[in-house]
Order: sequence, then structure tokens, then C-alpha cells
Amino acid sequence: MSYQNTFITVSEDSLVPEGIVPVVKNNKPTIASIEYDLIRINPINTPKQMFNLKRMF
Repeated sequence: MSYQNTFITVSEDSLVPEGIVPVVKNNKPTIASIEYDLIRINPINTPKQMFNLKRMF
């Protein structure tokens, strides 16, 4: 499934009050922390940037 130009929100019936920043474990970044940092540092703003990101993986 692919979402484009979509703002995804938390479900109204979610019991989680807020999200947390992924933490590094054993002095090594986890996949979640790497992905979080990539998005935090350089958010994808255009469809062209998204397309280029998909081609990298």
C-alpha cells in the first residue's frame, strides 16, 4: 500500500497519549532511530523527493 499526499493521524480511540522518539540501544542506532532522524533532519516535501527516496531502497 502506498500513501501519497496524505496526512495520517492517530486514531480517535487510541489509548496512547503521545508518541516517543526512538532510542539508541547499546550505543548503536536502531532502524527506527535512523529513520526518525532522516525524516526529522530532512522531511520529504515533494513527490519528486519521495520518488527518489523509493529508488534508493
